[in-house]
Amino acid sequence: MKTTLTALALALALTGPAIAADDAMSVVNQINQKWVAASDKGDAAAWAALFVKGGSVLPHGVSEPIIGEANIRKLFDRMVAGPKPENFKTTVSEATMLDPKIILASGTYALDFPGQNGGASTHVTGTYLAVDVLDGSTWKIRSNTWNQMPPPNVKPQPNK
Repeated sequence: MKTTLTALALALALTGPAIAADDAMSVVNQINQKWVAASDKGDAAAWAALFVKGGSVLPHGVSEPIIGEANIRKLFDRMVAGPKPENFKTTVSEATMLDPKIILASGTYALDFPGQNGGASTHVTGTYLAVDVLDGSTWKIRSNTWNQMPPPNVKPQPNK
């Protein structure tokens, strides 16, 4: 009996990290799906609702973190008032459960902005980093930052 319990404890210890990693990846993918859906619908309220109270956003090119529900909502209101992106996709590169209530996530995104007056679309790619937390029984974003690659208004240098 003692040997069986020891073997069971060892098996759980060895599979625990794999289960946590799978759970973290699943959680992050679900949050990302909600993020993309809010963007696709132009729904600033749904976008802002992905964040905890007191959450923060550090978007590319902003000199100060955007903190709190009202300020995050204003950011997303401005974003949905602009050109509507198409083909928005996110890919999770890392989803690490730091503890049972905190996930560190990073990955990439890609989307297209329609051209003006029927012109060619602009393809945009970048990276993101998010800290997701369990808020009650719901996973939400505590903090999120993203970077555009290459940065806006910076032309890539030719390889030498």
